[in-house]
Parts: sequence; structure tokens; C-alpha cells
Amino acid sequence: MKTELLESPVFSPFRFGMAPAETQVINREKAAPPLEHRDSYLPLPLTIERLPETTWVNIHTAGFTTVQTINFDRAGHPGPDVLNSGFSIGLWWSVASEPRFMVENWVQLDPADIALCYQWKLYGLDRRVKQYRSFLSCKGSKTSGMNYDYALKHYQEALEEIITYAGQQGLTKAEIYRLQAQAQGKPVQMGIEF
Repeated sequence: MKTELLESPVFSPFRFGMAPAETQVINREKAAPPLEHRDSYLPLPLTIERLPETTWVNIHTAGFTTVQTINFDRAGHPGPDVLNSGFSIGLWWSVASEPRFMVENWVQLDPADIALCYQWKLYGLDRRVKQYRSFLSCKGSKTSGMNYDYALKHYQEALEEIITYAGQQGLTKAEIYRLQAQAQGKPVQMGIEF
């Protein structure tokens, strides 16, 4: 087992606590061709052994997960076991013959930063609502009634989820509107636009 790898830094193109809009700009820049950019990733201020109990959000789905433990794979590389995700938050990659643990599609967050977590929830909701709206707009043309009902149900659930989250955090309507405008990169205005 390569226990010395536990002290390896974690590399990522995303710094701690980035907002959705910032990550999308970086993600587009590193996307083509992606492998050439891996050697330019910066180390995060943590090592693999310090990953447990850290919270991460996926930059594509806005799904949240928490690293539970560190386990070793068959090659002896340590890696995080995460909660609520079917995917690992990273992978081992060799840069100049040096193994590095890379986190490419996840941003580390402080779960106590309610405003930032809310921005990510809004980003995920906006993404889901756009998907469901595209299904709903095709009613009668390319989708069956079952697909329409499925999309409508999940569209409504997505809207209810964000309202519930906001209520659990004790946010006022004014705070919700301000955070939503900020998450969408718009000037602060009243009302929710999807």
C-alpha cells in the first residue's frame, strides 16, 4: 500500500468555494482538449488524508456529496468514498511521471456558507427546469403523454425543492430574490425567472 500518497495534495482547476458562473467559465476553457490542461491544475489547500467530512458540489448537476472515508484501490492508491453519489470526486493521473490526485468536476464548499450553497441549488434547479421545459414544449410532437407527465411532475418537484431549501435556511423573500439574481448573473430584481 502506498500510504505515503495520503499526504499528496489534491489538484483541481477550481478553487475552494467557487460560484457556479465562475466554474462554467473555467470548465469551457479546460474542455478542449481536456487532457492537455491537467498539468496546469493548482493544488488545493488540503491533502487526500484530509478529504473525509469535506463537502463537494458537481459543476454539471449541482449535486452535493460528502467524502466519508479514504480507501485504497487495487493499485494501492488512496481515494475518497463519497455519500449520495455514484461517482468518485477525483482520479489519479500521472503528470511528468508524478502521480497526482485530480478533482475535475467538483468544487469544495463550506456547507455553512448558505448563500453559496443556495447559488448552487439554484444553478441545479435552473438546469433541471430547462430540461423539463424542453420536454414540456414538445408535447404532442415528439414525446408521449407519459414523458410529458414525467417532465411536468419533476418540473414541479424541482420548484418545490428550491422553495423548501430556502425555507429551511430561514431566508426571507428579499434574500431569495437577491441570491437568485446573483446566481444568474443578473441585476437584483424582484421575481423568479426560469
